[in-house]
Amino acid sequence: PSRKRAALDLSRRTFDVSFSTFPLGFKLVLAQYRHGRMAIQLNEVSPACSRFNDLQVLDELVAIDANSDFAEPEVTPGSFELATQLLSTAVRNHKAPLTLKLARKAAVFSIDFPRKPLGLLLRLTTVDARKAVIVKELQDDHPASPTSSLQVGDDQLIAVHGKLLPRQCDSAEFERLMLQLKETTHWPLRLTFWRRSLGHDDHVLGATPNDDHKKLLNPPPSDEPRSAPRTVPEQPPAPTPPAPPPTSASPRTNSPRLART
Repeated sequence: PSRKRAALDLSRRTFDVSFSTFPLGFKLVLAQYRHGRMAIQLNEVSPACSRFNDLQVLDELVAIDANSDFAEPEVTPGSFELATQLLSTAVRNHKAPLTLKLARKAAVFSIDFPRKPLGLLLRLTTVDARKAVIVKELQDDHPASPTSSLQVGDDQLIAVHGKLLPRQCDSAEFERLMLQLKETTHWPLRLTFWRRSLGHDDHVLGATPNDDHKKLLNPPPSDEPRSAPRTVPEQPPAPTPPAPPPTSASPRTNSPRLART
């Protein structure tokens, strides 16, 4: 392997995941981090994905089978187009097994919660000039508790059951998140966190240079062939309604937001 690939393997954990059924059930984006590095990133993992337990958001695609290495010499928009083309062809031709090599940073990790209560207090606060959901308090310190590996103040919630939170999580989005956690029927529930002390916020702030680079391979409805790949087209954003005038009952935007889950 090249020096760049060797450095990649040293800086993060690489692993293989093989698919024997299709569609794949994850979303890819071409992420560009603040320092300029590009990566082919898993931006969403559907609960219907056959390897849901082995994947998590922000995993980076390194190779497709043994002969398609996207870390050599560096990821480009062309690399992304080639990767999505190869994956679409594999799904269309039902090529199995299909083996993907991925890379995962130690700063990003997932915890599966078997049932309610989750046993943690979440807070909406400002971290590095952006709104983020942090772990404020742990309510179950038993060593066998799923929360035992969390670190108060250092860990940020970035995804719920395979779907990333918005990069700027405002008060309204935070309330929706709390309602989602309260009413979820997904058990075990997978929450993905980013540990700020272990890595630069590039892990969280990767952005797509071009919305056309988004690909989502979803499981089709039951009346469609299982081998048929589906791509969800991008929809234009809905117009933003005018904000209602502030009232005395409205929460202050600079107040800390707390919720127990």
